[in-house]
Amino acid sequence: MQQRVRMKNRVCQLSGIIACLVLLWYSGQPAVALSAEGVSVGVLPFFINSQEPLEYLGRAIPDMIASRLEKRGEITVVPTPKLTAALRAHGWTTLDEAKAVQIGKTAGAEVMVGGTLTKLGSMLSLDVTVFSVTGTREPRRVYVTAADTDSLIAKVNELVRRLNFLILDRQVVSEVRVMGNRFIEKDAILYAIQTRKGEVFSPEVLQEDLKKIYQLGYFKDIQIMSTDTEAGKEITFQVVEKPMVKTVQIIGNKTLKLEDIQKVMEVKPRTILDLNKVVGDVERIKKLYVDKGYYEAEITYKTEQLDEDFASVVFTIKENDVVKIKKVTFSGNASISARELSKVIETRKKHWLLSWFTTIGIFKDESLEKDVERLTAYYYSKGFLMAKIDKPSVEFKKGEGIYVHFSITEGDRFTIGSIDFKGDLIYDPALLIKKIQSKSGQTFNGRTLNDDLVALKGLYAEKGFAYADISPLTEIKQDEKKVNIIFSIDRGEKIYIEEIKISGNTRTRDNVIRRELRLTEGSVYNSEEIKRSKQEVNNLGFFETVNINTEPGSKPNLVKLKVEVKERPTGSFSIGAGYSSVDSIMGMFQISQNNLFGRGQQLTLMAQLGGRSNYYNISFTEPWFRDTRTSVGFDL
Repeated sequence: MQQRVRMKNRVCQLSGIIACLVLLWYSGQPAVALSAEGVSVGVLPFFINSQEPLEYLGRAIPDMIASRLEKRGEITVVPTPKLTAALRAHGWTTLDEAKAVQIGKTAGAEVMVGGTLTKLGSMLSLDVTVFSVTGTREPRRVYVTAADTDSLIAKVNELVRRLNFLILDRQVVSEVRVMGNRFIEKDAILYAIQTRKGEVFSPEVLQEDLKKIYQLGYFKDIQIMSTDTEAGKEITFQVVEKPMVKTVQIIGNKTLKLEDIQKVMEVKPRTILDLNKVVGDVERIKKLYVDKGYYEAEITYKTEQLDEDFASVVFTIKENDVVKIKKVTFSGNASISARELSKVIETRKKHWLLSWFTTIGIFKDESLEKDVERLTAYYYSKGFLMAKIDKPSVEFKKGEGIYVHFSITEGDRFTIGSIDFKGDLIYDPALLIKKIQSKSGQTFNGRTLNDDLVALKGLYAEKGFAYADISPLTEIKQDEKKVNIIFSIDRGEKIYIEEIKISGNTRTRDNVIRRELRLTEGSVYNSEEIKRSKQEVNNLGFFETVNINTEPGSKPNLVKLKVEVKERPTGSFSIGAGYSSVDSIMGMFQISQNNLFGRGQQLTLMAQLGGRSNYYNISFTEPWFRDTRTSVGFDL
C-alpha cells in the first residue's frame, strides 16, 4: 500500500487529504481489543542454538522481555504460575504456532511471544515470533543482532520497543528519506520534523511535519509518500526547491548608498528565493528612506526566473521629494508652554534655513518614541509626578508635510514634604542635608534627586564604601500634593585597593606615575583621592590623557585601579638670532627635556653665541629626591 500527500503553496489544502490518509491507514489495520488492564501477553521460554551452554539466557531473556513489556503500561504479562501450568499441560519443545496458541488459550493470553537465541562466534541473534491467540493476525517476526553478550541487554531493549509496536498493532517508521533537494541539506529538513526512524508512525505528526517543512520557506512543492514494508512504514519527503537567487539588483537609489541599503536586506545572492523576505526587504528599504525624510518613497520588486534553478530579484526605488515635519503641536500643557516643550524633544518642524544642511524637520519613528520619554522625564523634573504623555498622532498631508501632535495629561504639581535618611548612617543627618540640593518646600525635581544620589554616594565612597546602595523612597501625599523623600542607605562592605595597574606609559617609568598617586595597594578606597591622583598625574605634563578606572578584584571587598595614560612629547628645541650693539649678531640655542630617560627629571642645555662673548647654561632638576617630595637641582 502506498499513500501520497501533495502540497502546493498552501498548507491548509492538506487537511482534507490528511484526514483521508488517516482513515485509509486505519481502515487497513486490524485492531487489538484493549482491556482495561491492557493486552494480555505470554512470553515463552527461548530455544538456544549454540555450542556453548547458554540455557540460562533461554530463561533470562523471556523474563527481561516480560518485565520490560509490562513496564510500558499498555501490556499485561501472564503471571509465571499460570504460564508454567500451561507449559506443563501442553509441552513446549519446538517453536510451533499451534502449540503456542494452545498454551496461550490455557494461560488466558491474547498474544504469545516465543523465539530463539542463536550464537555464531561472538555474534548473537534474537529471532522472535508474535502469535495471535485469537487468530486475527498471521505470525509476525522481528529480530535483533548483538556483537557480543555485553551488548545484548541494549538489543533486548530495542527488541521490546519493536515488540510493543507489533503487539499493539502500531506501525513503526522504518526509514525516513528526503528526495529532490539540491541546495538544502537533508539534515536541515530532518531536523525540522518530528517523524523519526524507529518511532510510531503517526499521520497527525506527519501533517505537522509537512507544515514545518513548508514554513522553512525553501520549497514550492512538497509530497509525502508512505510505503508499507516488512520492517514498517517507509516515509519519503519529495521536495521541489524554490530557485536560488543568482543576482539582486537595486535601481533608482540616489540619496542612499548601495551598501547602506544592502546592510538591511535579507535577500542576497546564493540564497533560496523567499518572497516573504523579499517583501520584508521592501519594508526595510522603505524605512531607511522614511528616516531620511523621504516619506513618499516608493519601493517595488520584480522576480525573474533565469532557468530551472536560478532567479533574479530587482528592487526599483522611486525616491520622490523629501517630506518634512510641517507642524508639531501640544495639548493639555497648561503649566508648560509649547515653546518650552519643543526644546525638549528631537521631533521638530522644518526650519527655513537649518533644514537645508541638518536633520531638523525629518520625521523618525524612533525619535518619536524617545520624545515621549523625554517629555515624561521633563514633567517629572518639574514636579508633575503623575504626568502622562499619550502616543503621538502622526498625520501625513500630501503636498504639505507631516503633522505631529502630543496629547498631555499633566496632573498635579508636587512639592517636597519631609526629607529623611535611614539605614547605615556614617554621617550626621544634618551634614547629609547640607550635601544635597533637594530641600523641603521646593518643587519636586527628578533631575535634582538624581544629582543628590550621586553626591551621597560620593560621600560614602570617600570613606571606602565604593558600592554603597542608596535608594530614594518616595511617599506621595496625593491630597496634600506633597512627596516625602527617605534616602535608604546600605553602605555595604568597605572596599580596599588590591592592585594598581599602569598601562600606556611607553616611555615614562611606572614609579614616576605611582609616586603621584594618593593611594597605594592595601589602602581604603577613596573616590576623592582618586580624583586628586588623576589631577596630580595630569599635572606632570607628560601625557595627553589620563584615566583612572576600577575593576573587580579577587574578592568582593577588593578592587583594582587601572591607570591608563597616553604619552606625549616632553622635549623641546629652540633656536633664535638677534643683534646687539655689544656683540653684534647673536645666536641662541636651547634643548630641554622635562622627562629625562622617563624618570621625570628635567634637563636644559642652553647656549648664546655672540661676536665678542659666549654664554652657556646647564640646568638639572630632580623633583623627587630620594622618593620624597623634595626637589633638588643645579645650574651651571
